[in-house]
Amino acid sequence: MQSTRRQRGERRRRLLIEESDHRSAFPGGQPPRSLSSRKPTSPAEFGNYTDEALAERQPRLCDLIPWRMATLICVLLGGTMLIIAVELLFIGFGQQPGIYSRNQLSPFDPGATGSLASWIGSGFLILAAFLAVQVYLLRRHRHDDYRGYYRGWLWVAAVLVIGSLDATTGLHQLLPPAMCAATGITVYGDGTIWWLLLASAVILACTFRSILELRYSALATVAFLIAMGGYSWAALMLLEVVWAPRGLDQVMVASASVLSGHFGLLMSLACYSRHVYLDAQGMGKRSRRVSPRGETPGEGGESNAPAAAPDVLAFPVPGEELDSTPAEKDYIRDSRAKADEDEAADSLAVDESLAVDEVVQGDFATVDAAEEFVAELSAPKQRLSKAERRRRRKQRRRKAA
Repeated sequence: MQSTRRQRGERRRRLLIEESDHRSAFPGGQPPRSLSSRKPTSPAEFGNYTDEALAERQPRLCDLIPWRMATLICVLLGGTMLIIAVELLFIGFGQQPGIYSRNQLSPFDPGATGSLASWIGSGFLILAAFLAVQVYLLRRHRHDDYRGYYRGWLWVAAVLVIGSLDATTGLHQLLPPAMCAATGITVYGDGTIWWLLLASAVILACTFRSILELRYSALATVAFLIAMGGYSWAALMLLEVVWAPRGLDQVMVASASVLSGHFGLLMSLACYSRHVYLDAQGMGKRSRRVSPRGETPGEGGESNAPAAAPDVLAFPVPGEELDSTPAEKDYIRDSRAKADEDEAADSLAVDESLAVDEVVQGDFATVDAAEEFVAELSAPKQRLSKAERRRRRKQRRRKAA
């Protein structure tokens, strides 16, 4: 009981010292008040809303990352069916002559500006930009990114937003005439290649930076290569480098290639955001470090043992007394002296108990030897076996205790 009370007293003194140190760190000895003057509303004053309407119970942005494989499969199937549906709608309406004119079918024309196909492609790109921002928000907390490579994802998101705007409005059509008027050079015919050169330069710059990140996810790398393949095929068809069907079939193939590129970017960022999210939550695959031969885990490398937690209840170091008041210094000095006295008393009590135990054990050994000697001198009829003598000694010890 005395040791328990002494331990409680030591804990209480340490907590008081720690509290006084925290108070001395603030001006006036009081912690700062919250900047918000609003009072917390009790659950009974929510009015027409339940507790589920609280901000801490609402979904977070990272909850929109498709980290389940089933969600990725659903996104893949949904995007593929959407691209096929756009092309089939154009074919179905185009095969009914005399009902709709070409201008009336422009909302379903994959090659027209502001059509359903361009709107879907714009949606793919804006969703990809959202996932790029999510990757940035997670990647900036990585420990080993010393050079700040995570900032590149903001540039990727900006390029995707511009691409989404261009997919709906067709702003790239203004670039060839402007470049021809500024330079006086019409490259490759009517100057269409001008916007292709600019788009290719931007895509290559983003590709070089992104492929270094995407290589850690096999699914993201495959989806990114599919996207680049779709864009490359559409560009080669526009330049008439590869064979392509004529008429409406050419428009459909080019539109399907571009939409495949947009959707490939979306799937690539979805897979990579899933990879980053799982890695941040500790559920991803981590590479194992192989130690050199002849080197133990504790030599020349980082130990796998967890670091020792700091003792928050320990007394302050001598250097910390410089910032304390004289009263606090006296209190700390008295507390240390009292703690030293208690420790010395405890050690003395332990030594005394050990000495008593040694004496008792010696007495028991002496008694046992005497009993054995008496038993040997006794008559043969009263001679006991060794097991019987041991049993009787145990009984006497129990009675003595």
